[in-house]
Amino acid sequence: MLERIKEFDLYDILLRHDGLVMGYSAGAVIQLAEYHLSPDDDYPEFKYYEGLPYLNDFYMEVHYEGTEVQNKSIQRVLAERGKTVYATALRAGAILVDNGEIKRVGDVRVFHK
Repeated sequence: MLERIKEFDLYDILLRHDGLVMGYSAGAVIQLAEYHLSPDDDYPEFKYYEGLPYLNDFYMEVHYEGTEVQNKSIQRVLAERGKTVYATALRAGAILVDNGEIKRVGDVRVFHK
């Protein structure tokens, strides 16, 4: 995803933006300096990816449904990266970050090491 942002020369433009940034699904995780994607129909294996360095203090599991695959991925992130993981429920949860303060909206589970 970041490759496409760079391909279209949007990386520096996005980093210079000082207004509100919102994202759903891929638009949410790309805001993290590094993010992971759990295996599913679109991504056959667990993998870390480079994102935009807006946020660096946590990871996210989007579309969380509590599956074994998702829970194993969350445990892997906790073990390998040692940062909190916010799991936003499918169509029912979100997080807001305002000057480093995290607010959970709706169905959001928090996983700590």
